[in-house]
Amino acid sequence: LNAIIVEKYDSVTGEALAGATFQLKFLGGTSGTGGTVISQKVTGKNGTAIWTGLTAGTYILEEVDPADGYSIIQSSETIYLADSGEQSVVTVRFENMPNGNLLIRKVCSTNPSVTLSNAEFKVMYADGTLIGDSNGIYRTDENGEIRIEGLDPGRSIIVTETQAPPGFLIDTQSQTIQIREGRTVSLTFANQPKGELIIQKRDSATGRV
Repeated sequence: LNAIIVEKYDSVTGEALAGATFQLKFLGGTSGTGGTVISQKVTGKNGTAIWTGLTAGTYILEEVDPADGYSIIQSSETIYLADSGEQSVVTVRFENMPNGNLLIRKVCSTNPSVTLSNAEFKVMYADGTLIGDSNGIYRTDENGEIRIEGLDPGRSIIVTETQAPPGFLIDTQSQTIQIREGRTVSLTFANQPKGELIIQKRDSATGRV
């Protein structure tokens, strides 16, 4: 009988990827819709999963869950195993894009070497999907930074400051950036420090405070 081998790779490094889940469906002799699920398999350390003992016919191989830290590029492949009387082994290559990361930095506008903690931001994809577990809200740490990992490559992110650190004016201008596969992209927001007003009361004759 016949076999189908799936090979899973990192689209940037070419490294074999374990932990990706694939599902194989049998459609019938030459075509069909829906199909019968044969089984699901997870790629091993060498990035492969193998189905054996397959009869001739049309199959659909679907990636249902990428490896951790990756996004699906091509979700399915149609495979035809011919009834030639000889064993047929078909190898199908799939690639996953490594997820990207976002770094948000908050600095003082008059002295950019001064980073600002406790600034609040809302982070979302361009389609309005909020990121994270707190309705898209993140706060800068003691280094004035926010690091968000595991973002979908190729998608655009919109970042908006929702609360400035104490003593600074909020930057109301949103910024947009596209996530790149396997890389960290960064945005910098600058806050203007608030001014100070000192009122002195003096005696008009003596000038005494």
